[in-house]
Amino acid sequence: MTSPSISVILPTYNAAEYIVESVESLCAQTLDDFEVIVVDDSSTDETRSLVREHGDERFRIVKRNEKTGGLPGALNRGIRESTAPYIARQDADDRSHPERLADQVAFLEDTPEVALVGSSARLIRSDGSIKDIRRVRSAPTFDDLIEKNRFVHGAVAFRRDVVEEVNGYSEAFEFSEDYDLWLRIAHDYPVRNLDSVRYDLRVHDESIYASELEKVKLYAAFARKRVLNRTDLSTAKIRENIRLVYETFDSNERARFHTEMAQALLRYGEHASARDHARKGLRDTPSDAKLWIFLVLSVTPPRVVNAVIWMTRRIKNARR
Repeated sequence: MTSPSISVILPTYNAAEYIVESVESLCAQTLDDFEVIVVDDSSTDETRSLVREHGDERFRIVKRNEKTGGLPGALNRGIRESTAPYIARQDADDRSHPERLADQVAFLEDTPEVALVGSSARLIRSDGSIKDIRRVRSAPTFDDLIEKNRFVHGAVAFRRDVVEEVNGYSEAFEFSEDYDLWLRIAHDYPVRNLDSVRYDLRVHDESIYASELEKVKLYAAFARKRVLNRTDLSTAKIRENIRLVYETFDSNERARFHTEMAQALLRYGEHASARDHARKGLRDTPSDAKLWIFLVLSVTPPRVVNAVIWMTRRIKNARR
């Protein structure tokens, strides 16, 4: 039996509400030659039965009972179980557009030097309606990635041999495991995004994400410091206490951290916390214009802040 062109890794846990939509988006692909590895972290709802009821032989369910490794562990398990030379990601509550897999396989076939390819994404609400579009840079460099994550995790496809070469996802990462992997790949290989929107990313209650935002940013900072060989911290140490990363920051890194925190918290409507981070950042870089803007916005009516965020996003999307 020949191997498929591409394997899709789809981790799940109690995803019954959206899993049928996700599965149907893959069944509707214009490329037929694929397999889907559903890595289920011991769901207690109908997730597994809903996948089985769909009756598509290209879907294989792997029940994972491990208590460690989190999402990175589930993704690594899926990669080990897969058989194709290319690996694609998809989240259980998201949707792939019909041409997605065909376009990504063709791109990787046509550009053998490129290790990873993603795409822009539509942001959709819980009910499936379109909220916005997240545009991503088509040819991000390693330096671009050091600046910020340039990929939508669920929308990527990559070469199996390259990911195995860099030892896959780091299971020490509670958050930002995707960004860490992209940095390690982009350090040695070109990475790209399709010029088109090929994925629907479902956006849920952002207050949940906001509550973990500090950890997300600290794990991302550690990923940058690690790939640049600017830290002596081990993955074991940061897993025990991610706050150790903050203690290694110089003044510029502290300012960057507080700037990112203030900007994101404003987007999530957490104005008091954003104000606190803007003030902390200004202690290190009192002339930083961005931090002063975020400080002013933190005491501005929410409707004005939302308008500024909307306008800024439109300008950034137009430049990409």
